[in-house]
This record gives sequence, structure tokens and C-alpha cells, in this order.
Amino acid sequence: MTHSLRIHAVRYAADGVLLFDLRHPEELELPGFEPGAHIDLNLPEERIRSYSLINDPAERHRDQIGVRRAPDGRGGSARMHDFARVGERIQVGTPRNHFALQEGAHHSTLVAGGIGITPLWSMLRRLERIERPWHLNYRCSSRASAAFLAELSQPWRQGQVTLSFSDEGAPRFDWERLVNEVPPGGHLYCCGPRNMIESFQMACKDLDPARVHIEHFTAAPDNASTKVSRSCSRAVAPGSGCLPTRRC
Repeated sequence: MTHSLRIHAVRYAADGVLLFDLRHPEELELPGFEPGAHIDLNLPEERIRSYSLINDPAERHRDQIGVRRAPDGRGGSARMHDFARVGERIQVGTPRNHFALQEGAHHSTLVAGGIGITPLWSMLRRLERIERPWHLNYRCSSRASAAFLAELSQPWRQGQVTLSFSDEGAPRFDWERLVNEVPPGGHLYCCGPRNMIESFQMACKDLDPARVHIEHFTAAPDNASTKVSRSCSRAVAPGSGCLPTRRC
């Protein structure tokens, strides 16, 4: 099921990343969603692209997504960056969630790589609202390319965010230490590129699979036979369920 939403605003978030504010043309309330959810956008040429909802789930007046332009892209991200304009209407699917936040966990450890921050940003804000403990580990190629950097650097989040930038020579995450520092019963969430996901999975191999939640993204080829972008998939631990795909 889809409904028509209007692009209400477009905002720069980081180099190559734009935030799109989507609202009902008559300012009606939108379907509710939970952190980690995504929506499908029906774009021209029968392209369907899925993007994480990044706004606070308490908001019902808008859907907000972050879109990173893929290098040399000619598909959905290029369409959104180069041609989408304020006032344009887009057919949008009902929110779906295959990367749900476990709100009852004693602690949530969030790990993001690049644009993988998008589903975790919504989770983080929800955890703050319900006053549950969390820590974010966020690695990007540079500060300029890090979405939500200013928000994450606010004084009240000091001590809860670990930032790492490859162009500054920062070492990759110490995965063994990161996992060992998770409090007993804590849940871990990761969204990022393939090498990050593989390292994360190896570090979590001895944990209860129910505590480990993973999504990864890979760009779909522009000449793929399917029009659906298989650009971010939820890779769960063995025995813990299906493997849907979507864009972070």
C-alpha cells in the first residue's frame, strides 16, 4: 500500500548526504513507526528504493529520510539528489521494520559506518526519550561526511558517543574491546559496509544471537534486472530469522 507525500523540505546533512522531510499534502497524520523502520519510495522508471526513517518515532506529522549520493550513481540516490524538489509528490509505502529496537534491553550498543548511521539515529533518539542507557560508535571517512555530527557532539551526549574518522588516522574499532564492554544483557546493533559487518559478526560470534542485530548496505547495479534496490540487508545470526534487504 502506498500513499502520496509531498517533499516539504530538503536539508544538507553532510558531504553527499541530504535529508528529505516528507509530509502529507493535507497535513494529515502519517502511519506510526518504530526505530529501525524504513519506507519504500516509488521513483520514476519503476524504481523502488528503501530508506530508513530517521526522525523521532513520536513524530506523526512527517517522515524523514537521509539519502547519500552513491558515487557514479544513476539510480535512486542520483534521482533524489539531482531532481527531487520541494513541493514534488512521491509515492511512499507504509513503514516496515526488520531491524527493531529492543527497548527493554539493559543497555544498547550502536555501531554505525558512514550512512549506516541513519537507522541508529532514530534508535538513539528513542532511547533518550525513554531514558534507557546507550552508547554509539560511529566511524566515517571524514568529519565532513558524517551526518548528524553537530547533534552527536552536543555536551549532553558527551561520554555516550565515540567518533572515529579514517582521514584523521584514527584506528579501526577494537572489536574485542567494544563487545567485551557491553554490559550483561545488553543488545548490539550495527549498520555499515561489508567489512564493518564482517568484523562485527566475528566479534559477536560467542554472544546470544538474540542480542545481536545487523544491517548492511551494498549498492545495487544500475543495470540489475530488478528495479528494487537491494542496498541494505539485515544479516541476522544463524537461526534468528529471515534476511530482508533495504537501504540504510
